[in-house]
Amino acid sequence: MLLEKEQEQLLIKLVEAHRNVPSGQRQEFFVGHTVGPPGVELFHPAIPKKAPRVFEGDLKILASKGLISVSYGSLGIESFFINPEGFQTYNHIKKKAGQPLERVQHAIKDYINGNHFRSRYPAAYSKWEQAEKLLWEVDSKATLTTIGHLTRPKSSED
Repeated sequence: MLLEKEQEQLLIKLVEAHRNVPSGQRQEFFVGHTVGPPGVELFHPAIPKKAPRVFEGDLKILASKGLISVSYGSLGIESFFINPEGFQTYNHIKKKAGQPLERVQHAIKDYINGNHFRSRYPAAYSKWEQAEKLLWEVDSKATLTTIGHLTRPKSSED
């Protein structure tokens, strides 16, 4: 299925948000057409309240490909849920991302580099950023201890 990178990333975000809610509490996504920056707001229990807006055209493409089903409530409120084809496409996107270890590495790196982690844990993000810079230096073996200290969880004594 032909999707642009941004559309793939949006589908991944939606599927992972859906899966982050316990099955008995899952619900559809709501679309907010509010005044403000370009794009629309998505409302869902697993999407942070201050998440970046999304391009409405990307949602329309996902709907036209049969990956999500859009509906309108009695008050004209737009909502959608993910179709089985959306979950299948998500799995395909993840599998083409590389071997299992590479996929896990990419998922962790995407999470750490994401806005949610950066804004919620700025000190931890700064340490990970420092560690990564040290790791790719010419003489990284000399700095492995420092890298280890930067990436270890903070103890209750710190």
